[in-house]
Amino acid sequence: MFCEQRMNVKMVTIQRAKVEEVQEIKQVLSETWMDAYGSFLAQDTIRKVTTVRHGPERLASQIQKPNVYFGVAKDKEKTILGLVTARKQDDDTVVMDRLYVSPQYQRRGIGRMLLEESIIAFPGITRLILEVEEQNKVGLSFYQKQGFSETSRKEVRVEGDILMVIEMEKEFS
Repeated sequence: MFCEQRMNVKMVTIQRAKVEEVQEIKQVLSETWMDAYGSFLAQDTIRKVTTVRHGPERLASQIQKPNVYFGVAKDKEKTILGLVTARKQDDDTVVMDRLYVSPQYQRRGIGRMLLEESIIAFPGITRLILEVEEQNKVGLSFYQKQGFSETSRKEVRVEGDILMVIEMEKEFS
């Protein structure tokens, strides 16, 4: 799947990630994690997550999984501006594991494009679910604007920090 939209003067494309892009993807994840979670997570926690959970081997493995859509948003210079990973849970449901846009490119429609492309990647689904941290006000607001509604809350331990996570879903006809 492929989608395009103007971002000021630059053209943005969404396409499947390639293993060769892992280092650039990891850099985008590090930047966005610091921006999204730096005000409420310990710096050591962010470092551990972006080192281990976003390690090159893990990212490469996710890119290669057939049941995972790992999409990247790129500008006309082929710089990665954002990314999304989603996986099919069952015939009707897709779980979005992450959606991040580099801070300097947020609020330009890239997140919406990534979200839409992750839905298109799984024809016939009727539900998309995701989790967002309660303190991630930007992310929470984005998902609410996209029509997601809260279904539950739970506490999650991330390294030494405890977070309140909101599960959200959106149904399609």
